[in-house]
Amino acid sequence: MDALVIIDGSARNARFRLVSRLARALAWLAGLDRSAEAALFLGLRDGATALAWRIAGWRRRAAPDSGASRPVGPTPGDAGAPGLEGEDLDLAASVPTWQDSERVVAFRRVTRCHVPGRYAGSVAVLVPEQRGSPRRDLWWPLVADRVDVYTVPGAHLTSITEHGPQVAKRLRACLAARPRAAPAS
Repeated sequence: MDALVIIDGSARNARFRLVSRLARALAWLAGLDRSAEAALFLGLRDGATALAWRIAGWRRRAAPDSGASRPVGPTPGDAGAPGLEGEDLDLAASVPTWQDSERVVAFRRVTRCHVPGRYAGSVAVLVPEQRGSPRRDLWWPLVADRVDVYTVPGAHLTSITEHGPQVAKRLRACLAARPRAAPAS
């Protein structure tokens, strides 16, 4: 595959690859099924994030006048982060007909647990302009060397329901711009 286009996805779990491997090994040793392994990963991930927040707080208290230009610690959208909600499709929980859907619950669990590996090609990420997260790159630079981020109209759901033609136009442009593989001889 020459290129990968992602619509409003997050690669934030890419920084938890070691935690994912640990959860997989512990699940294998304990004979846990995939669902229990996913719950174990989420517990380890969220615990590590909470610990990072505590350490960041200790650093801020130890050096309050450091004038650091970049924040220390996790970013908004992480478990335990003050302010913004997580990027785990919290929007689905706000739609009453989706709250009890078994498929939505399963989809949310899969997206929360997915840890992307490295990708050798280029990645284009289509980010809705009304996204709650201030981070446009959404951790994709940890997945691929070349990441292009494009803004599309709407929010998470309305970008594909109400603004489909604009998103399709951007998607076609991304696919047309991808490098072509040399023909096999």
